Amino acid sequence: MSTDASQTPDALDPAEALRLARRRRLAGQLTERLIWWPLLAAIAFAWFLFGSRLVRALGPDALAPGAGVMLAAAVALTLWRWSVRDARRETVEAGTCPRCSALLESFEFTPRPGALAHGLHGWRCPNCGLEEARPLTARNSGP
Repeated sequence: MSTDASQTPDALDPAEALRLARRRRLAGQLTERLIWWPLLAAIAFAWFLFGSRLVRALGPDALAPGAGVMLAAAVALTLWRWSVRDARRETVEAGTCPRCSALLESFEFTPRPGALAHGLHGWRCPNCGLEEARPLTARNSGP
């Protein structure tokens, strides 16, 4: 049984790959709005309750709501930043620009044999000029 080369993901033309990337990005945005924001609000509210109860038990009652709000905001902001960072990394590794959704150009800098430094794997956007690079390790180096 042979496989048709036109059906493999590597055989997509750039316009088709860009369309699929935009569709994937839209699906990710819908998931974020429908699932992650309500979940983030529920987690922040739970931390608000925990912080306000803890301060109420240990200190003056007047400080409890403020401490709860500060703790909830810190937790919500941390979770939001993690989500943004992970989404950006997934978008870049999928080969699309997180700013303009254009296809990224990939490049690698490999060190000379015997060098102590690792190489770099990078991505460059021809449209908006975005550049990102990550160190090459055994986990993410090419074949």
